[in-house]
Amino acid sequence: MLATSGAARPLTPSVGRVDDPQVCASLLGTEELAERAPRFIIVGEIHGTDQIPRLFGDIACVVATRRSVVVALEFDERTDVDVARYLASSGDDAAAERLLRSDIWARDMADGRSSIAMLTLLRRLRDWRAAGRSIEVHGTQPRASGRLDQHYYELAMADRWASLADTHPNSVVLILVGSLHAHLVRQPGMMFAPAASHLPAADVLSLQSEPAAGSAWNCQQDGCGPHPLSGKGTHKSAYVRALPTITDGFNGVFSVGTCLTASPPAIGPVSAR
Repeated sequence: MLATSGAARPLTPSVGRVDDPQVCASLLGTEELAERAPRFIIVGEIHGTDQIPRLFGDIACVVATRRSVVVALEFDERTDVDVARYLASSGDDAAAERLLRSDIWARDMADGRSSIAMLTLLRRLRDWRAAGRSIEVHGTQPRASGRLDQHYYELAMADRWASLADTHPNSVVLILVGSLHAHLVRQPGMMFAPAASHLPAADVLSLQSEPAAGSAWNCQQDGCGPHPLSGKGTHKSAYVRALPTITDGFNGVFSVGTCLTASPPAIGPVSAR
């Protein structure tokens, strides 16, 4: 488990449990997904949960047993050097402390992209890489000036994904991103074309979460903290599955198999604001 000090919050046992880096979790549908191995696999997430980054890691583990994997996260690309240094480290407490000093965790809004679950995901990816899997991690959050509208932000994000595919033509680009960016087609009422819609549809499997109950740590009008989710939740076994056609903007679906729970920031006050 990563140890932290000062203002950094330690990983909780339920989130930071140690995996055997030689063994991937059993997740229904991942073997078929790895066999299909499109150029891009996108997991459209609800930011700020424990379970979705973990499911994303489970997918990465299986795909990386067959192909090299380039992981794209909603981090600023300027933090790539911090992440690369951690991935190449021994993963000890000193390496974790250095990682926690990265600007990844110093967000003005603790909206889930700088959560304990994301920190745990990096630890898991480091362990699999150390065990011999070919895994890189890159930030693909655009550095928007705010002078242009959301269309340009989405274009910049898609361009970053395409650049990773271009420089890693034999790899699977595995993307964890907010679900709005992950739609393959612009949906009614959307004010912009989502990032995923700018990629060739035949090269993309974009997965949407089943409606889920529980909570997520995100930012709303009352501030940043754990907020309830409106989904009913079916509590089926966790799975990933491709769909025969694009449905509601996605051509795949996943379930974590349980209620979602909020993952707080890796650094910051323990209580919600």
